[in-house]
Amino acid sequence: MFSTRKTGCFLKKEGYNLILPLKVNRRLIGFLALGEKYNGNPYADRDLESLSSVASQIAVSVRNARLYKAETRKAQLERDIDLAKQIQESLLPGSFPIRDNIEIFGKMIPASHIGGDYFDIIKVSESRFLLLLVMWRERDFLLHFI
Repeated sequence: MFSTRKTGCFLKKEGYNLILPLKVNRRLIGFLALGEKYNGNPYADRDLESLSSVASQIAVSVRNARLYKAETRKAQLERDIDLAKQIQESLLPGSFPIRDNIEIFGKMIPASHIGGDYFDIIKVSESRFLLLLVMWRERDFLLHFI
């Protein structure tokens, strides 16, 4: 915790004569620090009212800018996830080798938007197929050949 006297001395030394809080919905988001007035006079009550109004507008603008930045990041992340999903789906097989006595079907349904698993069925010869299952977990990589 800072001592008011020490903090006040520091602010004066740095050239700040007035510090106004920037609040939105009673939540402190910053400060507006002002130096000496051009005419050298101290800030009057009228000045404080005007500057408090300006500080309120600045606080709302800062909050709106932060919200816009967060929304922009969220929208970009959603576009990235959609692209990753399209790429992942394009890597999965569209069809399987056909055999009269075997019916093959496969589908990957990720737990969230995208997953780390992969499968494929590869025809090795007329009578042999390779079933490839790849399961990706946070710290594991399991590769199964069946």
